[in-house]
Amino acid sequence: MNFWHLGRALGILALCLIGVSCGDQFRPVAIPITAPPPDPQSAHYVLVLSDNGLHDPGASSRLDVSGDTNIGVAQLGVAPVHAALTPNGSRVYVANSLEDSVSSYGPGTPTSVTTTSLPSGSNPVFVHTTDNNSVYVANFGNNTVAAISTSTNVALSPLILVGTHPVALAETPDQKKLYAVNQGDGTVSSISLVNRSVTQTIATGTTPVWAVARSDSARVYVLNSGSGTLSSIDTTTDTLLNTLSVASGANFMAYESKLNRLYITNPIANTVTALDISSDPPSPLFVEESVPLPLLST
Repeated sequence: MNFWHLGRALGILALCLIGVSCGDQFRPVAIPITAPPPDPQSAHYVLVLSDNGLHDPGASSRLDVSGDTNIGVAQLGVAPVHAALTPNGSRVYVANSLEDSVSSYGPGTPTSVTTTSLPSGSNPVFVHTTDNNSVYVANFGNNTVAAISTSTNVALSPLILVGTHPVALAETPDQKKLYAVNQGDGTVSSISLVNRSVTQTIATGTTPVWAVARSDSARVYVLNSGSGTLSSIDTTTDTLLNTLSVASGANFMAYESKLNRLYITNPIANTVTALDISSDPPSPLFVEESVPLPLLST
């Protein structure tokens, strides 16, 4: 019996020794799975437009990010308001709103500027391109969109008649359609880039000001500043899918293609709203409020 008790005691002692020797060696390992980060964009230089009043020509400065140096200044037309860079970075196009023209130049040679004339009263306010062959111009004054050939820097005829006072453009990445945001009548004109003709006019909301196309070319989102809404358009049928409230006064959208997110700024409400647009309808992620700093008196 004593041997039996001794055996049990030795067995228990052995188990205790095994447990003590294990210590923390067999802790479970947790590996965090992080969400994919936003897609960073390389920045080599910045183009800055300068408006020199209602009568004097404007200018564009190229500021290199490395060293923050001003490489050169291009002389533009009167009242430059918006610029676009071709995807290959070979040429800059700038809308001169009070001169009915578009200025273009190579970023490396800002002293050599070409001027593309538009019909009188065009009042161009927005330029846009997703390819290296064509640049599109929204003409606020005569309710048209102009297509400029980058090989000749000549506006193709005829101009595309759209809604009232177009202020922004969005082209689908597949380069099949162009959408003109018509601020004056609260619509968006869908333009087929096969023959540069309007195929559909879509009512969105009061005072639309901006539009972006999703990376899969399946959706276009229109920001309506007056009604404070975001309109989702199905690009296959050119129909309005849904409308989301984002507060009146919103005036700009930035699209992050990797995460399929929209960031909407609202200077009236002092907010930035983030939306997930990977599915329908867009879902709000967060609203970041900015708090004005107190004024210091001396």
